[in-house]
Amino acid sequence: MDHWLPRATAMHPDRVALRTPRATLTYAELLARASAAAGGLREQGVGAGDRVALALDSPDQLVVAVQGCFLLGAVAVPVDRRLGAGERAQRAAGARVLVQEPPSGQPIVPEPLRLEAIATVIHTSGTTATPRPVALSYSNWLSSALGSAV
Repeated sequence: MDHWLPRATAMHPDRVALRTPRATLTYAELLARASAAAGGLREQGVGAGDRVALALDSPDQLVVAVQGCFLLGAVAVPVDRRLGAGERAQRAAGARVLVQEPPSGQPIVPEPLRLEAIATVIHTSGTTATPRPVALSYSNWLSSALGSAV
């Protein structure tokens, strides 16, 4: 399956893809930054299936890094910087790299997308027990997006 971001960029490159209090990015800008982020991760030895812990300051940095992981086929693991050191370490455990600054490198050609592959690992809130990791595939994200569009 094709990645959604290059396809959306080809259809409407100048439309706003992301708006946060800190940044507004068009689809073309988001793709360029995500591709450079993927290149930076690849330069750190990250490949398809590798987990990448993302502890970034701002929502726009996180979105760019997550999309970079998707383009590379790596697994994005968001880590909230407001957590204590122990909780951050627990959530980053098993990651090939811990990203605390936006990665950037030579843009890449996206890896083929497999719907059954793990896209992200998020952690439960921990309201009733210790927070647990939950793996979400690209198929999970696609189903969520389609359900939201209805």
